[in-house]
Amino acid sequence: AGVARTPAAGESAQGIDGGDGSGSGKGDVAAAGQAFIPTLRREGGAEVERDDMTDRLPSYSALLQRASVNDPPEMGLQGNDRASALAGMAAGAPLPSQQLPASTGAANPAVPADAGVALSNSTANNNTSGIMGESFPTSDGESLESSVSEDITWITWFCSLKGNEFFCEVDEDFIQDDFNLTGLSSQVTYYNYALDTILDVDIPDGELDDRQQELVEVSAETLYGLIHARYILTARGMHAMLSKFNDGSFGRCPRVYCSGQPVLPVGQSDLPRLSTVKIFCPMCWDLFFPRSRHHNTLDGAYWGTSFPHLFLQSYPYLVPKRSTEHYTPRIFGFKIHNSSLPVQRNLGLNVNDELS
Repeated sequence: AGVARTPAAGESAQGIDGGDGSGSGKGDVAAAGQAFIPTLRREGGAEVERDDMTDRLPSYSALLQRASVNDPPEMGLQGNDRASALAGMAAGAPLPSQQLPASTGAANPAVPADAGVALSNSTANNNTSGIMGESFPTSDGESLESSVSEDITWITWFCSLKGNEFFCEVDEDFIQDDFNLTGLSSQVTYYNYALDTILDVDIPDGELDDRQQELVEVSAETLYGLIHARYILTARGMHAMLSKFNDGSFGRCPRVYCSGQPVLPVGQSDLPRLSTVKIFCPMCWDLFFPRSRHHNTLDGAYWGTSFPHLFLQSYPYLVPKRSTEHYTPRIFGFKIHNSSLPVQRNLGLNVNDELS
């Protein structure tokens, strides 16, 4: 059903018959030269000659795309020659001899006979890998997914969890200094394992069962929180918290007359498991519950009682002027007199229990 094609200008018969001039090509023609044999397809009921070169050898399609986008000098496509070559390819004409080698397969020792097939399979595999969302190879031969996962430390992962926006990343140098961890071993169970988890030190397989592993993970979070409370009192820690404060990561004061003043996290105790974290407003100097329910479960000891006040001592320009506006209760437009029962009770004055 195929129609034999006359060799193009500059294309020897050797490139068609497999390289020995016998015209017997066989496997070489089938593997590499098959792209030069036009086939028949139907259009509107009539058989039309069609050249499947770019379909059968994706490498040529890649070369054509490179020629149309980057115009590399080795392609020899410049100015009008480039436009003519692209127009010819769009019409189904073969590439000129100066763009592609005239002979392929065994006749050219630099190009194996099955290069087209191998490259086609490789291209298909790469495309499938991209479509299926699998890992992509990098220059080092490793997958992109594995290289990214190796770069993410436990500290980065923990601070990126939803609800942990109040935490900053503690430098590993600070954690590796035993002096900074003085007294914490008595407050955290599985202290050594928890410290190894924070520093991404591998724990030998089989050394802990599933239940112990869960306890170690909980202890690692507790230990990191207590280390965090000490770190944010240092110059580096305050600088890290300063950027989060400027970004509003800690939230804003819910008081109306504070006009959305950024707040700071604070604890009501320096000992763990006594109270949850609160937010301190530098404008009204009062405490509030965080708005997010995720933050309401965080231990206040992970920030301590001193952080916001030492922070404002270090950056006094961040302290705003206190608002002089106050809410005045009214009934039908009239202010409530101080002698009224609600005002008396609110002020803590002696009120008859019978009136309560």
